[in-house]
Amino acid sequence: MRLLLWQRRRLKILFKFRTFIIFRAPNNTLMNAQKTSLDMGTGRGQLVHVVAEHANIIIRCLNEGDHPLESESGNAHIHLVLVLKDDSSLGLAKLKVNSIIESLALNLRV
Repeated sequence: MRLLLWQRRRLKILFKFRTFIIFRAPNNTLMNAQKTSLDMGTGRGQLVHVVAEHANIIIRCLNEGDHPLESESGNAHIHLVLVLKDDSSLGLAKLKVNSIIESLALNLRV
């Protein structure tokens, strides 16, 4: 019984850690890209495309606030992460990301 409880506790900790990595890593990548584009003087970076061995990852930010790296009440601030296994839908996904995130903003705006 103790072994079973220990295994459950270990799985919970592992799941929390994996969830943290899965959700935190794209956010950090996007934030670093936004800071870099601002430092370069090219404006606010809003989309990051990562080409990985087994997938393409598209991360898009919609921030209606004045400050690009902070959320403001009453304005939508959404990060959308798409993981595409197949390269054939990459162009269509990039075209659709803007309309998807805009419709999300309409539904989530307070």
